[in-house]
Amino acid sequence: MLPHQRGKYLKSANFTTHIFDGVYFHLKLYPRGVVESEDDLSCFLQRSKIGASPIQVGFSLTLQAVESFYDKEFSNESVEFANSTAWGFNSANGLELIHKDKCTYLPKDVLTLHCVLWSPGNKAIVPKLMNWNAESPCNYKFSSRTQIQVNKRCMTWPIAKVQQLRASFGKVYCLIEQALQNTPKFELSFSFSEDSNCEHAQIIITQCSRTNHASVEDCIFVKCNIIVMSNCEEIYQLSQEDTCLFEPNAPKAWHFPNFIATAELEAGKHIHMDDTLYLLCEFSFSFQNSEVSHTELPSYSESVFRLPEALQTSNLSRSIKKFYTDATFCNVTVKVENHTFPAQKLILCAQSPVFHAMFTNDTKEKNTNVVEIEDIDDQTMKIMLEYLHTDAIVDEDLVLCTPDDISWLYLAANKYQISHLKQYCIQRLLSIMAVDNIDDILTFADRYQEHFLMSYAQYFLKTCGIEIFQTETWYSFLHENPSLCGKIMIQAMKNV
Repeated sequence: MLPHQRGKYLKSANFTTHIFDGVYFHLKLYPRGVVESEDDLSCFLQRSKIGASPIQVGFSLTLQAVESFYDKEFSNESVEFANSTAWGFNSANGLELIHKDKCTYLPKDVLTLHCVLWSPGNKAIVPKLMNWNAESPCNYKFSSRTQIQVNKRCMTWPIAKVQQLRASFGKVYCLIEQALQNTPKFELSFSFSEDSNCEHAQIIITQCSRTNHASVEDCIFVKCNIIVMSNCEEIYQLSQEDTCLFEPNAPKAWHFPNFIATAELEAGKHIHMDDTLYLLCEFSFSFQNSEVSHTELPSYSESVFRLPEALQTSNLSRSIKKFYTDATFCNVTVKVENHTFPAQKLILCAQSPVFHAMFTNDTKEKNTNVVEIEDIDDQTMKIMLEYLHTDAIVDEDLVLCTPDDISWLYLAANKYQISHLKQYCIQRLLSIMAVDNIDDILTFADRYQEHFLMSYAQYFLKTCGIEIFQTETWYSFLHENPSLCGKIMIQAMKNV
């Protein structure tokens, strides 16, 4: 998140939903606040200029963390949005909270805001996920993703005849070539300048021009780091990374901070014997002429897009995870095909009725503290034990990326009667649902009678049917599962 000045904002892509008849909205995030205080984090939902009459909208804005939502959600059940009207919040401690816990609120330097819109009076009261039935009311979740192009450039800039340049206070220029087409060009200039304190080197970054493809409303973010190559084997870094925002109606030149005095440059032996100064320049340009994808999906319960409480990390679960990772206090061994795993008997009994019965009755497992399992593979057992001890799964995007991976974990959870792990598997299937795997998810939902998953998959099929029906995968699915396809078609006709 770039260090903006007070009053500067980041703008999301436009989004809409059918209940507002094509009226578009966007989010504006002010990382340093609007006017009140430099420590405010401000976010506003703004209506576009398109459309005639004012409309009533209910909405909520939430700062999303890695494993939960920020507990100070801003919401309003009904406000009037005329053209260009904006409603939102100022959080006096939001910025401080983010910087204190970047791992939670800025994973991979990404801040996520969650926005929910509804028509006042029609916000459905929905049951918990496991109590859902076909007659339950359904509201809609609209997802909009802004994919901002980032162009990274790294180059070595040799500046010849440095002493002559210094004596004449002249300038040298260098054009930054862009890898992406139809993106603005930038130019570097290097010179020496003098103020009341001392003489120093100065670099200015100038935006040369905008292309016809760049919107006049687009902002361009630049992250810059400049390093001086020494004439010995050392590299002297002149400055920490600095950033700049080029706005449409603002000056197109940015003075990079006075990163080094001339005396320091000479004393550090940075000017080479041929009177050349070598600068290693690293730039990241973010252009807001972005690609935007929109999806509208039913949201039967809050659990569809918010992790259940059982999956949220606490101090206790972190401590137990450390004990499990370090194999501390592990008093049971679980044997599968090619591997043995240490585990904690107390945790297994608390999480699974099957393990509880196993270790509280006169069984072989109780007497030997060894559990032999033949029908679960190594990877699935590793994931299940990790979940039982920590209520989380590390690298789920890698180890649970296909319906097949998830189905094996679901079967293990079903065998040991771990209901919340089964619920996790359903959540995971919802999150990876796509055109190329909808057939596997429909088969899974039908085989294990997961009605909520089946209803959601049928809605996805209805929404993306044209794209799905043209694939070879669906053609094979149709011929291999005629009975299931018939049931799906009958249900689809009932919902017409």
